[in-house]
Amino acid sequence: MLSSYTHPCAACKARRRTCTPQCVFKPYFPFDQPQKFEKVDEVFGAKNVAKIISELEVHFREDAVNSLVYEAETWLRNPVYGCDGIISDLLAKLKKAETDLHNANKKLAPYIGLKAMMPVSKSQPVMPQQQQLVNMPSVVNVNPQQHGGEFSRMGLVIREQPSEHQHHQQQQQDQLLAAMKSVRDPMKAARDQLLVPSIQTTQQQQAAPPEAHTN
Repeated sequence: MLSSYTHPCAACKARRRTCTPQCVFKPYFPFDQPQKFEKVDEVFGAKNVAKIISELEVHFREDAVNSLVYEAETWLRNPVYGCDGIISDLLAKLKKAETDLHNANKKLAPYIGLKAMMPVSKSQPVMPQQQQLVNMPSVVNVNPQQHGGEFSRMGLVIREQPSEHQHHQQQQQDQLLAAMKSVRDPMKAARDQLLVPSIQTTQQQQAAPPEAHTN
């Protein structure tokens, strides 16, 4: 926001010069903010700041001045590295965040399905087998008792180990089926022996010619 022209700007006041309406400092260094100009003057020099402002278009000047003030404050706080120190610190934090994210994805990969484990680059074509795996549902509701103890949850297929109690129940069921079969087979054989002669007699009677009736 442009300051009032009734007072000299902070730059002209600090340099003890007459502030004219054409002063390049006046819109950006108001008289009530002298520290703002003192910082950029100490780091960059008033002539360099005036040259930078004059060479820019009007709508870029305010952002440029704010950037110069921020950089000057940074150099005053850290005369050795200045803004480079802040940039290096931010890059180190970004690198650490990326590493932590990568490690977290590796730990979560078994739980979030095959899609997260198979990143596809834009420059690499997707194979049909990969597309089929990617399109697999992440959660499949399967009853372990109906499918041999296998169930799929979030892309993982886990086979449940049968417990000792389940194994004992299975043995009892097998023994019961064997006993039922041993009883059923003799009964079926006896029934067949009874039915076959009667079926043969009926077939013979149907095949025999009818007897002639005598008057």
